[in-house]
Amino acid sequence: MTENEDLLWQAIEAKQYVSFLYDGEARIAIPCALGDDGKVAKLRCWQEQGGPTKGKVPGWKLMIVAKIIMLKILPKQFTYIPSGYNPFGDKKIPNIWIKL
Repeated sequence: MTENEDLLWQAIEAKQYVSFLYDGEARIAIPCALGDDGKVAKLRCWQEQGGPTKGKVPGWKLMIVAKIIMLKILPKQFTYIPSGYNPFGDKKIPNIWIKL
């Protein structure tokens, strides 16, 4: 497991926000599911702040874990599960390691 995968796992378990850079843009998100598609590790998250390269914020994002840099677990816990969260799986992450 990579350092980023380990940190994301910890954040999901503790229900804590994370901050990171992705595609050169700072983001703050609720990590919801971590796993892989058989090739690369991916994170499904609810992005609350930061610059999107696609789509709207806040909103659901799928991130390739290897492209996440400067990942930090924030000291703030989230108190809700974002609307639209599917606890039964994610088509883009068929092998889920941990989820809310």
